[in-house]
Amino acid sequence: MGVLFVLLILVSGFLVCHYHPQYFFKLHRYEGQYLYLQAAYLGILCLISAAIFHFLLINLSAIAVFEGTRTLGIDYVDLLARYLPDSLGLTEGDKKRYVLLGVIALTTLLMPLLISKWVYWRLKHYLQLDSDEEVDIVIMSELFSDSPLDQLLFSAMINDRNLMLVLDDRKVYVGRVATMGEPNENEGADQEISFLPFVSGYRDKDTLQVMFTTDYKKVGDNLPLVIRQESIVSAREFDFSVYDTFQETGRPSAGLATT
Repeated sequence: MGVLFVLLILVSGFLVCHYHPQYFFKLHRYEGQYLYLQAAYLGILCLISAAIFHFLLINLSAIAVFEGTRTLGIDYVDLLARYLPDSLGLTEGDKKRYVLLGVIALTTLLMPLLISKWVYWRLKHYLQLDSDEEVDIVIMSELFSDSPLDQLLFSAMINDRNLMLVLDDRKVYVGRVATMGEPNENEGADQEISFLPFVSGYRDKDTLQVMFTTDYKKVGDNLPLVIRQESIVSAREFDFSVYDTFQETGRPSAGLATT
């Protein structure tokens, strides 16, 4: 019985990490024993919440509404205990005890989903948002604040701003971030990006001047380019009007000096 409750605590705790948005986007940061401790902590909270819920419900069902035998609720533990077969050899007290443990265990497993629904509802109401996806974006923006690169990429994606990316192979792309990778149990949302390039080129190894060689607008619709963030050496916002003005000053038409 003890082993089953340990598994119940760990499973319910992991479900909280999986469904709760504020824990899910951080799940890849938990490793080894820390993940078990986090799951155990959240699972214990679910178990305590489920036990308190049924304690209050059982006591509420015993409150008399009028003088006599009528009560406010139904003694569901006693009702369910009657369906246990006598072939199990259990006394009436044991039947009620096992039924109570069973409903508490079932409620513990349902707690993560209920908590997740409540968190999404509370954040949408507090932040005045319309969908769960918008809540995810707000939470992700808070997580990305600890990395300047993540914050720049995410902000550019949300606000449709142009970026110039310089990769470790000296390739240069100017365009927009289409999407960022979905987080999972092993990796965060900052591993890869889908990038829509407008122009591309390279950075001269001697002068460090950016030379643009390909204009994707002239060849039709842009195809997304998947780039791993670890390959990005530098990133900055890019303004085509500033670039065009800079070209008119007499600089070489094929390049743009950058610092």
